[in-house]
Amino acid sequence: TSPVELITNQRSTHVVQELMKVASKEQLVSLAKGGMENFYPLSTSKIGTYVVQMLLDLDNGIISKIVSRGLLSVPNLVIFLGQEPGVFVAQKCLTPEIDIDAMMKLTQTVLTNIVGLGNGAHATFFVQKLIPFMREQGFEDIGLLVKCILTNISLLAFNPNGTR
Repeated sequence: TSPVELITNQRSTHVVQELMKVASKEQLVSLAKGGMENFYPLSTSKIGTYVVQMLLDLDNGIISKIVSRGLLSVPNLVIFLGQEPGVFVAQKCLTPEIDIDAMMKLTQTVLTNIVGLGNGAHATFFVQKLIPFMREQGFEDIGLLVKCILTNISLLAFNPNGTR
């Protein structure tokens, strides 16, 4: 049985989640490294996403960096952010330990797709969380993001999702 099958199976995922509660930090780092080889299928699975989110909920900067690096393997971030499981994982990746390359990919994706993401039923919540996160962490690209939003305000302000 593959790790993906264990984590995305409705029954066996509970065993994995319980084992995570008693695993050592070294074992959890190992799980994060192994799991991130399959970041996309785990993060977009309605069942597997819980294990990825549990890893991100651990107060462990090394694990947060490893998991957030998985965003680089996502073939299409716009689709990923538009899916409920994917957007939950992406939001959880917004930690001070986020991999800088992953943050750059997220920022570039949002900047070039602000209307679709801002008006998306799920992605709009990511955009709402991204802006204060960038401000709190001192990312200089926040100015570009705000300018992009203001440039497209008429396309965002009259959409129920864009005004959330």
